[in-house]
Amino acid sequence: MEPSGERQRMNDDRRRRFGASGRTMALLCECGDAECHRTVVLTADDYDARRPEPIVHPEHGLMPVDASSQLPPAAEIPPA
Repeated sequence: MEPSGERQRMNDDRRRRFGASGRTMALLCECGDAECHRTVVLTADDYDARRPEPIVHPEHGLMPVDASSQLPPAAEIPPA
């Protein structure tokens, strides 16, 4: 499965498990770049409004998988 498909499956699972009304969720960027480690913070309502489109970090948007080498370096997720 390509990275964006796996991340979409994981985000859908996070929505199901942690998407209680009013809570925010840290989701994985579904841009298709296997090296991307950006997170997208959304409420459950915002998540639902964006589906079925991919959830992508606002700084780089959706890029074709073969163009992923043109993305800027992904920021690491800071330790919790």
